[in-house]
Amino acid sequence: MAEIEDLDKYLADCTNIYPETLEEEFVRLSADLAYWSGQAEKALRAHLRQKLEVERARARAALSLRLMAEKTGAKLTESKVEDAVALDPEYMAAQNALVETECAKVKHQNILHAIGAKKEMMVSLGANIRQEKEHDPVIRERAATRRALREQR
Repeated sequence: MAEIEDLDKYLADCTNIYPETLEEEFVRLSADLAYWSGQAEKALRAHLRQKLEVERARARAALSLRLMAEKTGAKLTESKVEDAVALDPEYMAAQNALVETECAKVKHQNILHAIGAKKEMMVSLGANIRQEKEHDPVIRERAATRRALREQR
């Protein structure tokens, strides 16, 4: 797929319904869903990798503190180690990055829900349009003509 220049505009196009172009909307729906599913997968992968990085940063900070305490002979409790790890700059940066990846993951999940809701609304809208057309005398006449032609064959 080509690079999308204005992602916000593309997202709006993916989630808006234009009743006058309902057929085209149905055609593009699967492509939109595929694109955003791929983006959600990337966001989830980044989030899971960042969770692993948080654990590694925590382990590195804890190990560093314990090694330093061992060299100096200082006594550390688990509580002190955990408190020191929580203030470690590398660990804090990893935690902040985790927050960002969690937000991206949730954003993409919500986009997928919005596209699913769009699909349901389009199906409902299509049914309403068909029902309205059934009451249109011109459309009813065309349908009756088609039926008559089929019966003659």
